[in-house]
Amino acid sequence: MGPTLWDSYRLGVRVGSRWPRTLREKARRVAGLAKYPPNLIYWLTPIDYVRFREFEFALAAVREHAPSPRRILDVSSPKLLPLTLAHAFPGAEVRSTDIVDEEVRQVKAAAEHLGLQNLVPEVKDARAMDYADGSFDLVTSVSVFEHIAPERGGEVPAAREVGRVLAPGGVAVITVPFSHEYFAEYRAGSVYEREAGAEESIFFQRFYDLETLRRDVVQASGLEEVSLRFVEERFFSKDPHTRMAHYVNSTGRQKTFFGPWFYPLSRIFLSAPKPLDECKKPYLACLVLRKPV
Repeated sequence: MGPTLWDSYRLGVRVGSRWPRTLREKARRVAGLAKYPPNLIYWLTPIDYVRFREFEFALAAVREHAPSPRRILDVSSPKLLPLTLAHAFPGAEVRSTDIVDEEVRQVKAAAEHLGLQNLVPEVKDARAMDYADGSFDLVTSVSVFEHIAPERGGEVPAAREVGRVLAPGGVAVITVPFSHEYFAEYRAGSVYEREAGAEESIFFQRFYDLETLRRDVVQASGLEEVSLRFVEERFFSKDPHTRMAHYVNSTGRQKTFFGPWFYPLSRIFLSAPKPLDECKKPYLACLVLRKPV
């Protein structure tokens, strides 16, 4: 059958609710729950509001286009994705990469807890990976390329690397934010691996337009476009800079209140992937690429 969204959810709950090994650590966990009960909601909401749609697309694309991969690379996606792939394909070797050490440590601990011996977490820069050419049958990358600095062209080396490490006939599944017109967003302080000084705003993410997406991701990768569809944000602000996620999933307080409703909210405000001409306010681009044989 292949991996499903609900496989991801169940694995996320197992990871979030895992108990420490020692009695002292267990007592601290109970005390923490008594002091701050909303932590229980965090355990029960392992998938964020937007990720429900992204994971659903990515896992469906894997089932359709790469149903039996032997070698899988995930490039810096939310870590539930490589965990889900390793669980769904126990006979495959799964590499999970991130440029941030702490992210790699967390997925390693989660894989150990879930008993996923086929998952290998590694610190890698997506722009310069040291895997051999044609190493993987499947590459996934959910909401990653938009964050790679610098703002203009920073993702191009990463796209080339994805194309290089894919084996002939291999498939890449990628999602990025999208708008009818390109724009970039900035955040005050440090972002991922990039350190900033006090009061300094630095590049956080880009929203692709169609020209930039095809030039800097599809064409740069050298891969063939199998499918390109778009998730639309519905029933909300027409301004692409203003999104429902800002109001339901930007702070711990919002996640505490809205977390149990992320799934139905994602169904109401975010469409399933569809053609661009059917989207008044496209929000995500959902790509399936294949390496020519």
